[in-house]
Amino acid sequence: MTRRIRDGGGVAERNDSNPRRRRLGTELRKLRESAGYTTTTAAEEVEDFSQSKVSRLERGVAKPKVRDVQALAELYGADAETVAALKELARESKSTGWWHSAAQSLPDRFRPYVGYEAEAVQIKNFESYMVPGLLQTESYAREVFETAIDITPLEVEHRTDVRLGRQRRLTEAEPLQLWAVIDEIALRREVGGPAVMYEQLLYLVERAKLQSVAVQVIPLTELHGAPGHNFHLLTFEDSDDKPVLYVDTFSGGMATSNVSEIERASRLWEHLRGKALSRKRSVALIEDIAEELWAPGGSRRSTA
Repeated sequence: MTRRIRDGGGVAERNDSNPRRRRLGTELRKLRESAGYTTTTAAEEVEDFSQSKVSRLERGVAKPKVRDVQALAELYGADAETVAALKELARESKSTGWWHSAAQSLPDRFRPYVGYEAEAVQIKNFESYMVPGLLQTESYAREVFETAIDITPLEVEHRTDVRLGRQRRLTEAEPLQLWAVIDEIALRREVGGPAVMYEQLLYLVERAKLQSVAVQVIPLTELHGAPGHNFHLLTFEDSDDKPVLYVDTFSGGMATSNVSEIERASRLWEHLRGKALSRKRSVALIEDIAEELWAPGGSRRSTA
């Protein structure tokens, strides 16, 4: 079932869409418009169709049936090669990628995000309380999941495995580009004890050396406009795939491609990046915190 969330531009949808479905919808919309149909007149020409069904297929929020895609493409006068390509795209859009087998271990609110992440070419992520998931160690991730309510030990293991699997995208031949801005408080919040934190911060320093990863830290001395609000801005290779804003909240994850919300989040991102230290100085700060707070025999200075 498609859920809805409020945003500044009205109502935005939360759903299980993925980039392939959205690309299929874009191609169907282009064909329809070129053929001179509206969503209403197209629905009137195809058996068992409604205006809503045509619209949902074009927005990528419905699971496409191959026969429905074929019927619409042929109605719009697409040639045989185009029809075949759209049918194949419809089949591919039903696959959710490597994470499909682990879907049951993920919270409902997070499944759409993982699908978007698997197809994205760049993610801009702001985290105020925790180290970003794509940069977490196994021990840190497991501790985070163990603090969740209503979760079994088996689910902790499954979710930890999925999180580590997602991180492989950062080291692929054509890696995902991750730009993470982190509030310094996330580096000082103890998760799992000093040993876990020390390992995590050193790992964060190593990840920051990757060509695919940029890490910047907003120091405690800087106030900023997003206290407590974590979000991701995802972009995709094809220009027809609109960027996605994903915000993880207590009541559930929210994903939208609403233009005004994307623009607003982009401005906020630039504001946060401007508050952060340079990449080089950020790494130095991470190293300092690791040694002062979490290293064996460290000073454990108060953060008050």
